[in-house]
Amino acid sequence: TPQAVSTTRNRTCSCMAAAAVVLACLLSVRADVRTAVDCELDSNLSISLIQTGSAIRSENRDAPRTVVKSLTNLEGGKAHDDKRATVFCHIGKTGGTSFQEIMKKLINPEKASFADGHKGAYNHLHACSQNVEEKYVFYFRAPVHRYISGWISRYRMGGTAYFDPWFPSELLAFWNFHSPDDLGRALSSEDAKRRAAAEQAMNSIFHVKWSITDYWGGLDNFNACSKSPFFVGRFEFMDEDYNALLKKMSSYGELLDSDTDSFPPLPYEHETPAKYDGWRYLSATAIENLQNWFHDDYVLATQLGNLGYLPKNYSDYIFEYDKNHGEDIDVNLWTFRTPYYLAFAACLFLLLLTCLVFVGNRMMVSSKVSYVQPACKILVGGLVLSMTVLLAIIVLAIDESV
Repeated sequence: TPQAVSTTRNRTCSCMAAAAVVLACLLSVRADVRTAVDCELDSNLSISLIQTGSAIRSENRDAPRTVVKSLTNLEGGKAHDDKRATVFCHIGKTGGTSFQEIMKKLINPEKASFADGHKGAYNHLHACSQNVEEKYVFYFRAPVHRYISGWISRYRMGGTAYFDPWFPSELLAFWNFHSPDDLGRALSSEDAKRRAAAEQAMNSIFHVKWSITDYWGGLDNFNACSKSPFFVGRFEFMDEDYNALLKKMSSYGELLDSDTDSFPPLPYEHETPAKYDGWRYLSATAIENLQNWFHDDYVLATQLGNLGYLPKNYSDYIFEYDKNHGEDIDVNLWTFRTPYYLAFAACLFLLLLTCLVFVGNRMMVSSKVSYVQPACKILVGGLVLSMTVLLAIIVLAIDESV
């Protein structure tokens, strides 16, 4: 009867709505976990656009900066009490993946250790004033170059080294802004809504939302712990500073083997494939906006230089270096794995929804004839086939190493 058909349709719609609610709950759980862990961090991400940055950096801004002094003879970090433990803090997108595993084989675990991932580094550096027995090793990187690397890394969901799906807020960010340049330009958009969306995206994308200054809990917290660094390396001079770090640790007996001639070469892992080079381009507007956004990182580099942990001209060097970003060339999205990941996730969602509709309809109509169940079976077959093809493309056809 019409009433029975209406009842069946209502129940089917209820099942579909329930499925959508279940999926939304699953997504929100991960978002809630991240929010609970990082709520304090989010509150520190409002960066003032200070107009007097030129006064903080060197007066010789127009001087050549192609050569930066070696770290070998710098004074910062030389006062190292044997009772203080060295802690490696891996700040995201500063090259930590390149040498962390090899360093674990070289250091004396009784005298040096590693913070537990990026969050562990954040916790250690934030609590530097309480952990007076710790001395820290970390690397610095030109902020805008680090931003590009972080944006691409999260778009790739981790790349080949590991798989780390997007959070819902990251999905929204990449939906609204299709390149690092697109997001950078939107920070000064005349459209208030787009500008607000850009600021929200900057505060949502992992590796982008955490500036190096944020890891330290702000400039004031760093100033309270200015004697805590043991060694500050530079991403742009990775090999040179890697050797300087090993020699310094060897002099304090923090390596298992003190023979400086036997140090292994630095491995290079987790590098971004060349096919993403088109996203390294930034317009002049994007560069200016991003240098304002990450202003505190340039100030931190200046302070590290004044304290002797970095060459004094390093802040000037990275400020100028951040103004140069690749060529404006096209990228082919279909050579990346991410679109296929998203298609696979959409098929998985539809498969779950179809199965719930099938089960709900079968429970409601009992032994009566229903056209819903055969349609669901056909749809399930098509979705399974599509997911198989997508999986084959992801695993066999897309090479993320080149």
